[in-house]
Amino acid sequence: MDLKVKVSINLTQSAVYSDLIKSVELITDNTTLPVKGPLLGILSAHIAYPTEDIFAFACDMPQMDSFLLKELYDQSFKHKADAFIYTNEGEAEPLCAIYSAAGLQQIITMMKQGELKKFSMKFILDHLTLFTIPVEEHNKKYFQNYNAHADFNGQPHPQPLSKGEES
Repeated sequence: MDLKVKVSINLTQSAVYSDLIKSVELITDNTTLPVKGPLLGILSAHIAYPTEDIFAFACDMPQMDSFLLKELYDQSFKHKADAFIYTNEGEAEPLCAIYSAAGLQQIITMMKQGELKKFSMKFILDHLTLFTIPVEEHNKKYFQNYNAHADFNGQPHPQPLSKGEES
């Protein structure tokens, strides 16, 4: 498996990430697109690479195991669909997914025609042909999202001391 890794970032992250991640190409959000959230990142990547399928993976799932990513990747060669996703208790996992170039072009067309009424990834999935893989009970831990430091280790992120405070 020889995948080219790119990291999607917003404009405010550009300076920090360009210093931290020198070996990976950064794709900055295309702010001319009238969309928000993860969809903006995915469509920005699609515009940068319009003929490439996109394997989207959110940075807030640090426990993900590569065998699940490989399973998704392998299924994308065996089946025809606009998007390949996992479902967790019937709910889509849209940020651990493969989006075909053709499927993403459909979304761009919807956007241009004013038919993109919501920017949620689940709304987008309603307009694509899906191949789904149910997450087995013993694999649910790999899809845990961590959106804050406390989510990851159960402790609040240490705050810097204010001037005049002693440790």
